[in-house]
Amino acid sequence: MPTTFVTPPFLNCSEGFEDQSAYTGLKIWPVVAEFMAEFGLDWEVAMASCLAAASHAMGGCVRTSTTFGSFEAPFSLLLVTPETDPIWTHVPVRLLTSEFEAHCRHALEVYQTQKRLEGKGLDQDAADTEHKTMAELGEQMFVNGTVERVTSSNLRFPFPKSLIDNHVLLTTPGPGVRRGLKSLSKDKRYELELSLSSGHRLVASDGVRSSGVPSFYWQVPKGEAAKLFQDNLWLCSAPFLMLEAAQPGTPLVNIRQQSVSMLQRLCQHLLDHRYLAMGRGRKFSTDGKNARSLEVFLAAAQRWQQRVGPERVIPVRRVAEVGLKFAMVFAAMEGHSELKAEQVRVGLALAKRLTARHYRTLAKYVGAEQQAKAPDLTELPERHREVYRRIQKAPKMTPSQLSRSFNRMRKQERDGILDELEGRGLIGPGRGTLIAN
Repeated sequence: MPTTFVTPPFLNCSEGFEDQSAYTGLKIWPVVAEFMAEFGLDWEVAMASCLAAASHAMGGCVRTSTTFGSFEAPFSLLLVTPETDPIWTHVPVRLLTSEFEAHCRHALEVYQTQKRLEGKGLDQDAADTEHKTMAELGEQMFVNGTVERVTSSNLRFPFPKSLIDNHVLLTTPGPGVRRGLKSLSKDKRYELELSLSSGHRLVASDGVRSSGVPSFYWQVPKGEAAKLFQDNLWLCSAPFLMLEAAQPGTPLVNIRQQSVSMLQRLCQHLLDHRYLAMGRGRKFSTDGKNARSLEVFLAAAQRWQQRVGPERVIPVRRVAEVGLKFAMVFAAMEGHSELKAEQVRVGLALAKRLTARHYRTLAKYVGAEQQAKAPDLTELPERHREVYRRIQKAPKMTPSQLSRSFNRMRKQERDGILDELEGRGLIGPGRGTLIAN
């Protein structure tokens, strides 16, 4: 039965960030404002959608390191809509999904034009411009047939190699998210679950290493949201943001709408930087100055977790991670070579706000008991992943049989791994036979 989510104190709005006016100074705000006004959206949904599109356009061109992990900008977003097939959800990722090939072709044509003019002294040397690099990449995209590999609506793992970096954006499959997931075999669904939960390049059961680290931008109709989680309870533990639009968006189709053009330019600008980085992006780092707001937040969250105990576990590091992802987008749009303290502070405030809304939305469709039973695949070590895979493939395997299936696995190691898997809700209790949940 759905429940009501009570927002813990550490997720309350930061002082000075009580409403949207606190975010109007951001460089992305004019894009968000036009998008929400023209398509009739609330500002949080519009902001999350624009930031998701920007983060996926950036891919791996920026990376931030902290004591608890290293992160790149892309994050997963699930939009719950009153409409079955809305127009507005496609707009932010339009460049990546519909116009990517045209963008590569344009880069190639610009370079070729410059090359023709070069000998006539009518233009600068094309070899001295960034168009050459982009044009060469665009040509490779066509020759190798990998234009579509930056985004995919195919949910089958492993994901094919991209010529830019390791990130792949998973968009809503044609039949819908629920039916798309349901069509996968048990092995393929597990591999997708694991890859979305880990944030790392993983090896498939056939030994093929996935070149793509996936994150998704999915839309699901309101009437199917509860069924989606019933069929895929693992989603409750996966790292993503879930927001529900209260009203249908305005179905505009004019590509010259101001917000459409602004989103196109924003994503194109970030995508160009991603082209030029070619997997060797800038590295940001956190320190006592620019990340002080994160340290204060994490300390407050830890104090709260100590008081309430293990019954209410909210992954606070994930909130901090999302805040840093937002800050990376802000820094990239400003052209900064390092994160600024204000960008981290604003990114964290927005992450807290959207995380609280995520849990309120999730509580509408998934009861507290169901959420507590959700299997947790996040940051699962490689050895644990292989044990879980073997238990899945051989139902009712005994612990002794599990040990013998490995070249070398001692009882102490095996029992420690099984305790971890049971604690994560991945296998049932007991040690007679091992059954994956």
